[in-house]
Amino acid sequence: WIVRAGITAPIAGLEGRMRRLAEGDTAAAVDGTDRRDEVGAMARALQVFRDAAIERERLTAAKQKADAEQK
Repeated sequence: WIVRAGITAPIAGLEGRMRRLAEGDTAAAVDGTDRRDEVGAMARALQVFRDAAIERERLTAAKQKADAEQK
């Protein structure tokens, strides 16, 4: 039970979050970033990817708006 609650379940949660992020879902928060173990390190790395995806979406929208205004 301890292994399941402390390691297996959080890793499975991160795997699901990674899958959703790969599909373009940037809305959901990344759980576990406050952990001080390997799972927390993975969650913080995933948070960096999420933040980069959000910034990429913002820049794409700004470019599309600028292109539309220029036309």
